[in-house]
Amino acid sequence: MSQSPVGICNLALALIGKEPIRNFTDEHNERARMCERFYEATRDRILGAFDWGFARKLAKLQKVVDPNLVIPTNWYAYQLPADCKAPRDVHPPGNRQRWRITGDMVLVPLDPVYLWYTALVEDASLFSDGFIDMLSIGLAEKLCMPLTHDKALKHELRNDFREAELNAHDDDANAGSEYREYDSNPNNDTFVNADVAYDAGVSEL
Repeated sequence: MSQSPVGICNLALALIGKEPIRNFTDEHNERARMCERFYEATRDRILGAFDWGFARKLAKLQKVVDPNLVIPTNWYAYQLPADCKAPRDVHPPGNRQRWRITGDMVLVPLDPVYLWYTALVEDASLFSDGFIDMLSIGLAEKLCMPLTHDKALKHELRNDFREAELNAHDDDANAGSEYREYDSNPNNDTFVNADVAYDAGVSEL
């Protein structure tokens, strides 16, 4: 279900019974202004909330060399990737290695370090179907009050969002060699569970 930002906004507008837009730049169209206002923030919030497969990256981090930086003994500071939306785990995933985020750095007692993270993906054609479903409903919830003033509809959309979230996470977790039903406990996530073997073609790292 490849989409564009405007296409996703039109899915959201349809959910609240409003006409579609052609672009974000129509100054005389309140729907377009509201969509432009909420789109990126809603996209980024949903993107950072889950370890989406389409946005998952592995990167070797660059060490930060700063004589004024105070860090624990035998720990090192590494620069987060420029496109990092949410750091997830150091490689191999699920190894329970201690690490900390400080500003735009990762502190970890390892050298070198490979980091799994969720990248900031702006190209809507790369979004998974489940992500598009969540984003369109999330946008509809944001747009509901300024465009319809319908509190009951907003409440209904919030419930729809929670259901879409469960379905999207469940589908995403099913892409791989191991499957576990989605729940709120990160220790039950295949991607970070230390008891689950992981093979991403980077076992030599």
